[in-house]
Amino acid sequence: MKNILKNTLKEEYLKAMVYSRFQELKIELPTQSQIDRSIKSTIKSYEDEFFNNIYNGLSKNAINAIDNILKSSVELNENSDTNELPFYKLKSDPGRIGLETVLSKLQKLKIIRNIGIPFEIFRNVQYKRLLQYKDRIVSEEVSEIKNHPKHIKYALLAIFFCVRQMEIIDLLIEITHKIGVRAERKVDKELLKNFKTVRI
Repeated sequence: MKNILKNTLKEEYLKAMVYSRFQELKIELPTQSQIDRSIKSTIKSYEDEFFNNIYNGLSKNAINAIDNILKSSVELNENSDTNELPFYKLKSDPGRIGLETVLSKLQKLKIIRNIGIPFEIFRNVQYKRLLQYKDRIVSEEVSEIKNHPKHIKYALLAIFFCVRQMEIIDLLIEITHKIGVRAERKVDKELLKNFKTVRI
């Protein structure tokens, strides 16, 4: 069952697997409510172990850094030397691509890297699973996040920061590529203009 749970936590799929297995073994099916309770309990146990493994992989400094980010209400401005950002800004998606976007993303990337999360603890976790947990954090208010048991709270936040770092790096690569393409087009236009001038 654990190998199946690594791939999906969808209850309907797991129910279908249970029904299929019972029929294959020609065993009388439990009641619907019994199957539901069993699957929910199995998922909870699996997630508790999953979150505990991540939580136990975080250093005390990383946990303190996450706490500071959650508590932070510091607004960055052009003259600020602080490395802090309100958590809602770290959760926000980028706006239009431009210089401000690049500077903002670099600031966020620096903050996330300074947390000191050992991202290798996610090496064997499917990216789609990480995305699901990241979206869960994005949808929750800080007060909701703080109310989770500590192993769930810190594991979810570590996953969020892991995925957010990958998203920021991908965006910066995309921006760099677009800047390069625009620069090439500008150079091509200048060369074409010069070529036409020479011909004339």
